[in-house]
Amino acid sequence: MIKALLAQGAVIKVHDPAAMLELHTYFGANSQIIYCETAIEATLNSDALLLITEWNEYASPDFDQLKANMKTPLIIDGRNIWEPQFLRELGFTYYGVGR
Repeated sequence: MIKALLAQGAVIKVHDPAAMLELHTYFGANSQIIYCETAIEATLNSDALLLITEWNEYASPDFDQLKANMKTPLIIDGRNIWEPQFLRELGFTYYGVGR
């Protein structure tokens, strides 16, 4: 997923509680990748949130804070862990992959 986004010229903020070292080792210093210490940091001024792992800490974030952080309240949930109707009621554009 990251490789495809980079190939399209995207700037990506990444956070993964278990794989940050591996991500940094694999991709290294790259002007298109911003390594974030927290998940909420990764949402600051973002155009979209793409969830591709389902760690417990991602299960119930502060959605009001996420929306306030994001330039565009767009969520693409690749794990279908969040409730679409709830997020739409909060004002997010939500896509669940495979739903």
